[in-house]
Amino acid sequence: MSDTFFVGTIGANNHADRIIKIIEANKIFAVKNIYTLNSNPSISNRAKNLSDLYNNQAIFILSPDNTHYYYLEKLLKEYRGYIFCEKPPVNTDIELDSLTHIIDSKRVFFNFNLRHSILNKKIMAVIRSGDLGRLLHIDAVTSHGLAFQSNYIQSWRKENNGSAHRIALTKSIHYFDLLLSLFGKPEWVKLNAASFTEHKESIDTCTIFMRYSDGATASICASYAAPYNDRITIYGTNGQIEYDGKDIEFTGPRDTFDCQGRFSRPPSIKLHTFNENLWDESLKKSVDIFLNHVQFGKFFPRKWWDNSYYTNKKLLEII
Repeated sequence: MSDTFFVGTIGANNHADRIIKIIEANKIFAVKNIYTLNSNPSISNRAKNLSDLYNNQAIFILSPDNTHYYYLEKLLKEYRGYIFCEKPPVNTDIELDSLTHIIDSKRVFFNFNLRHSILNKKIMAVIRSGDLGRLLHIDAVTSHGLAFQSNYIQSWRKENNGSAHRIALTKSIHYFDLLLSLFGKPEWVKLNAASFTEHKESIDTCTIFMRYSDGATASICASYAAPYNDRITIYGTNGQIEYDGKDIEFTGPRDTFDCQGRFSRPPSIKLHTFNENLWDESLKKSVDIFLNHVQFGKFFPRKWWDNSYYTNKKLLEII
């Protein structure tokens, strides 16, 4: 076998460029060719046809999400290598139902990168230690102010039909999938959507509310109409875990008292500090996990597809 593994990509620019740079930083892998529908003179290794990618050991689907099903269906029929697909897997209920009949979960990887992140790892370690106690509530916020910028009107993030489809499947989906991997399926899921700018036809903010069978609750607020924020706090009966955009900390135990025997704030322990940021580090980790499976010919766990399906299905149900 060659010392170099070759991959092809579908799509370029913006997020796709970030993933291509991660691949190229790996000394074992090289991007052989890139397929785009539109000609781009800056891409020297552009593939003329999709089938030109088929000689690669892996193909990355990095195109807009409304094209995912088309490429997945085609590759699953005509290509035998590994497939990396950006989230969400597909864009409609019909596509998701069709995908269940053709999916090969052993060789298809969907990029829910918080699922494989250090944040997931640190939270899970606290849960398994018992230090958190029983889960009470989760509060997650992810936001920035794009909706107030002049380029929002032309942005692909702006949807003009009064639907929360775009923001839910682009921003909320990350934390929803993270909570699924940590705490399992909620008992029920609801969504509130609103617009806080002059573009009333475009939903710029949505909050997902969840309740678990044991009574614990969660909320995930995603917005394009607020100052930048990225945080999650997990409250338990014995402590809490907080990611504030830079650090992950655990605060506990509950029974912490001052010198007069009154409850006081428990001590905090720093579990991790990000050198870059959660999203850059988790994206790199996710891509590296995929490439490792390709390199050593490993299959992806069935549970990864099951979680991808559930996350996609639930969000499509409530938007």
